[in-house]
Amino acid sequence: MTEKLMNFLPKHIPNIIAGVKTQSRRLKKEGEIFEYYADEKGKAIYPIEVKAVMRFKTQKIKFAVGDVRQVAVKGKPVWYCPNCNYVYKKDRDWFDLLDCINTKETTLHNCVNEKCFHGTDLFKPLKIKVLSIKREERLTSITHADAVAEVGEGLKYPRQVFFQEFIECYRKPIPNPISYGRVFPLSVFEKVAKDWDPLEWPIEFEVVE
Repeated sequence: MTEKLMNFLPKHIPNIIAGVKTQSRRLKKEGEIFEYYADEKGKAIYPIEVKAVMRFKTQKIKFAVGDVRQVAVKGKPVWYCPNCNYVYKKDRDWFDLLDCINTKETTLHNCVNEKCFHGTDLFKPLKIKVLSIKREERLTSITHADAVAEVGEGLKYPRQVFFQEFIECYRKPIPNPISYGRVFPLSVFEKVAKDWDPLEWPIEFEVVE
């Protein structure tokens, strides 16, 4: 069975592989609802789901706890080496955006860090498993700890960096979009986030084989 794709920004891929990025927030769209199954005593049990109500009153599950998804960039699956975390992408339209020291020009790859020499048959698809889905919440309600789980450690203003990345993913729905092509301070993205402040789905995940 082929897993569904879950798209991320190119900059997210190294952090996902390293286990640093463990959360992803997705914009709540019209018709999406939060559901959970309950046992006979009324206690919530897994899986928790986000469903998108489609036309003609049909439904499809958009996200569910326990789902295994193939990580992708712009709809193209990401493959990597589990031994050295080298990311292989045959179509390199986005590859140069990754923070990688290696290049991939032939079918063989030599990682200078781990002395890993192998062929492309050892590369595996980068997959993640959905661990939890919270009810929808406002974008600006994200805590410092959750922002770190989104963008990684070591940043002075993780919440502002998260706002910047979220806005980068969802440019079109923003009422007053930022004019891209210019460099803005992080405070500008924080202001846009506060003015817009949409509902989003907080999703927690982990990398799996």
